[in-house]
Amino acid sequence: MFNSVMLRTILLEVMALSSILSFQSGAGSQACSSRQLERRLREIGCELLRTAGSHRHYSNPFRPDRFITFAGHPGDVPRGIIADIVEDLGIARDQFYFGKF
Repeated sequence: MFNSVMLRTILLEVMALSSILSFQSGAGSQACSSRQLERRLREIGCELLRTAGSHRHYSNPFRPDRFITFAGHPGDVPRGIIADIVEDLGIARDQFYFGKF
């Protein structure tokens, strides 16, 4: 059978996988952490321009006249903020979550 070390390892792997899937599942139905959002913005091609307090301001590679701004507080970024970011980028929601850049 399984010993406690094996069970703990399996549990940690399941938790890591579920956090990845929660960010990508449902094409916008889940909130994500600010770190996950920052990682995705960098993958898309956004660059950190400046920080003001807890707010991070990123460039927008698709619409240079618009900036991407969100608060980097602990916890999840609300779904509405993510929807606004996708709208500001000017790309489809599916492309934001699953597109290759």
